[in-house]
Amino acid sequence: MVLQFPVAIIYTAVMHFSGAINTKLWIPFANIQAELGIFYYICVVLGIVFIVNSVNIHDGIDGMCGTVTSVIMAMYAALFWIAENGAGLVLACSCLGGLIGYLCYNWHPSKIFMGDTGSLFLGGMVVGIAVWLDVPMLLALFGAVYIIDIVSVVIQVGYFKLTKGKRFFKMAPIHHHFELCGWSEYKLVAVTASITAAMSVVSVFCAAVR
Repeated sequence: MVLQFPVAIIYTAVMHFSGAINTKLWIPFANIQAELGIFYYICVVLGIVFIVNSVNIHDGIDGMCGTVTSVIMAMYAALFWIAENGAGLVLACSCLGGLIGYLCYNWHPSKIFMGDTGSLFLGGMVVGIAVWLDVPMLLALFGAVYIIDIVSVVIQVGYFKLTKGKRFFKMAPIHHHFELCGWSEYKLVAVTASITAAMSVVSVFCAAVR
């Protein structure tokens, strides 16, 4: 965390001084721009650290984090294509290609593992591109499985402390709860990727009509 916050601050500052972002937050569905002033940058920094750690928490099943993030990178590629942003398109497609190559060896049973180095990087890519594209609010849609995972950990820890030892879920993050309920790793990957794909399609339409 000591390193994550400075990096998030530096990234936000670079995006600001390059003119890539301003202090207006686009709110999807309502399709309005809310002026937040300096509070916008505070939200961006906190959001970056939150999503980076959410993706890290999500990396717990063979192939799951890589597959879900691949879907999101494909969505980003579509958004960059619509925006006619060549540099962004190359970035999204490069990350997608790397993930596809990685998944050849990470499907269950995994031969190689991502580790924190990989998952934190992917978290940075997911939230960094969202800020660049000015669609951070859409993370609640296409990044839902990440957010649900980290919220489940907060619920589990909070409930454990309040009840002095009882657990709300069989295990946290919640994907391990479903695993203990009998879901296979293949099913978990399929369900999380399907949810992400559906939410990504909705996100593309939201961003395209703004």
